[in-house]
Amino acid sequence: MAVSRNSKPSRNFELLLAVFCAAVVSAVAVFWCLLRGYTLYYGDAQAHLNIARRIVDSRTPGYFQIGTVWLPLPHLLMLPFVRNGDWWRSGLAGAIPSAVCFVLAGAFLFAAARRVFESGAAGFAVLLVFALNPNLLYLQATPMTEPVFFAALAAI
Repeated sequence: MAVSRNSKPSRNFELLLAVFCAAVVSAVAVFWCLLRGYTLYYGDAQAHLNIARRIVDSRTPGYFQIGTVWLPLPHLLMLPFVRNGDWWRSGLAGAIPSAVCFVLAGAFLFAAARRVFESGAAGFAVLLVFALNPNLLYLQATPMTEPVFFAALAAI
């Protein structure tokens, strides 16, 4: 029996391919920014990393260190990575959760476009418009809050 274009295995393969493509684009952007020192170029990126680091390493460590003007979710997502001093100093500790959220946002956008337009090609077109935007590529390669927002918004 032949597998149709709209069968469940075909749709799952398309989704996995979309996630893989978004992850490759994300990883290339993260390492490009990291190697050139752009990860911590923006001052807010350093502030986000320092907030997350204060939760685990300060004179008074604890979750009450979260109380800043920014929402706490990005800082909580950085917690497992800021313990590594090299990753914290380079900014990679904050770029990892941002990159994961970027990939999740791309996957949700792909799935939404595929469902709305009933076409995998339309889903990939939407994913490409999202994933190849230079501004988004830079934001997802830094410890900023926007990629978390993109993932949450696309998941709705």
